[in-house]
Formats: sequence, structure tokens, C-alpha cells
Amino acid sequence: MAIAGADLVRSRAFFRFQRLAAARGDLGWRGWDALYEVCEDIGVNISALVRYFGYLGLCQVAEHDSRQCLYAAPGPFRELEWWRPDCELIKL
Repeated sequence: MAIAGADLVRSRAFFRFQRLAAARGDLGWRGWDALYEVCEDIGVNISALVRYFGYLGLCQVAEHDSRQCLYAAPGPFRELEWWRPDCELIKL
């Protein structure tokens, strides 16, 4: 199943996740909560969404003390508009 930007923009949780990721660092339970809600909204599993967001540079998962931790990807955050058809990220 493909993840479409048009589906993501209909999910309020997706925008909540973007705001969390913009703050950088450990996204904690709020980040996971938002991701699971996005999954419910668009009908994909969490593994696919995390892989996709990792590919886009939104977040990454790291194991810490034998648990999965969700972090905003390092580096400057820019407002993501990759869901737009003319965005360079989706042309990769």
C-alpha cells in the first residue's frame, strides 16, 4: 500500500506530528501517539509510516534501553510541503 500526501493532509494527527518534529529531539509518547493516529486515519501500519517518514527525513527510530525511541531527524526542520505535486521530495 502506498502512502499518499493527499491522505496525510486529511489527518489532523499528521499536522500535530509535524509540529512535534519541528521542536526536534525525542518525540516521546506524543510522537508515537500522533503516528498511530495517522496510521488509523490513512489505513497503513506503523512500520510503513515510520519507514516513509524516515525516508523523508521527518523522524528516526533508535533503540534505547531495549525500547524503541522516536526522534525528530537531526538538522534544521523546514515546513514540509512534500504532499504537493510539485514538491521535489516526491520526485525522487
